[in-house]
Amino acid sequence: MPKGTRQEIVNATINSSYIWNYCEVLTLTKNMRLLSGASDADIKEKRLFSDWVLAICDGKVGLINDVDICLQISPDSLIHSSGNHVQPIVDSTYPNLLDGMIDISYFKDKAILAPSNSIVDQINDYMLDMMSGEEKTYLS
Repeated sequence: MPKGTRQEIVNATINSSYIWNYCEVLTLTKNMRLLSGASDADIKEKRLFSDWVLAICDGKVGLINDVDICLQISPDSLIHSSGNHVQPIVDSTYPNLLDGMIDISYFKDKAILAPSNSIVDQINDYMLDMMSGEEKTYLS
């Protein structure tokens, strides 16, 4: 596909593959995490956020070019920082991290998503530096 966008090239490649006739497209229809043990207000808020994320994925929100999507994010979804950008993310996701580590269910419903492994390494290093005690490395 000469001078096609990245999306057009990938679409043309997959759709023209000889195995395409044997593929089945599956669509997820229920957000199981959304339904598990939350109040009606929480479910409504999570559903709105979930729909917003899906709209981004479907190209219904924001301006799309070959590389990225430009969109407006509501101020209540932003975590503001000054200087260290990792600290506010960790503090908002894992409040009272050092006290909560004792409880085995503390990490159960929490996760920080990152766009690259280098960002994951930065977050992991920051969190490990907060913890006291001797560091051990286990190889598997």
